[in-house]
Amino acid sequence: MRAALLSAFILAAAPSVAFRLNPSPLHSPHTPASLAVLEPRHAVVVPRHVRVLAQHSKGWDGFGKGPFKYYNNFDAFMSPFPAEDRETYPEMFALPKGVREVSLTKPLGIAFEEREPGRGVVVDYLVDGGNADESGQIQPGDWLILVTAIKVFGPRWERKILPAIDMPFDVVMGAIASNEPRYQVNQKKDVVLQFMRPAEADEATVRAFIEFFEIPYDHVFRTG
Repeated sequence: MRAALLSAFILAAAPSVAFRLNPSPLHSPHTPASLAVLEPRHAVVVPRHVRVLAQHSKGWDGFGKGPFKYYNNFDAFMSPFPAEDRETYPEMFALPKGVREVSLTKPLGIAFEEREPGRGVVVDYLVDGGNADESGQIQPGDWLILVTAIKVFGPRWERKILPAIDMPFDVVMGAIASNEPRYQVNQKKDVVLQFMRPAEADEATVRAFIEFFEIPYDHVFRTG
């Protein structure tokens, strides 16, 4: 049975949520051992990426530091990587066909529903005149594949974009709620979401794309 519909625009804050996703340490920008490989869509190894990724250690010393501390948008996230990689592998620096990235302030004005129990959410409807509706980029049936979340660890914090394609409903709601204004003093007070439109996108390609954003199990961000 589907979970009761909930609207993201009425969510309360949920500061302590453990984001436990499928591990993919070889594809993640969150560990210095990573190789920037996207398979099967990007069956290439880009060694130069390792030098950039090494700036962002998965341990305590690297948490809350470096170019990947705060996710603003896809283009900004990819900007630290070498220009030569952008020229050689341009497909790594573009969203897949049928995927849209949207920056929204809260309340979002989106009602989500589970695709199936514990496996991802889709847009059920948009609130007329709400922020999502006004963006003109989202429609019912769009499948949430990535969402930003803020994690606090001691005095430090980070905002990452997390794979949500198979996230349970309550974890998605917690991730959205964690984007609190108190951590966005010098940033736009937003939540960044990426949606796949099933009629336009290839699911296998999209799943390969989001492996790049997986968080390893031993990353500080996963502690709750």
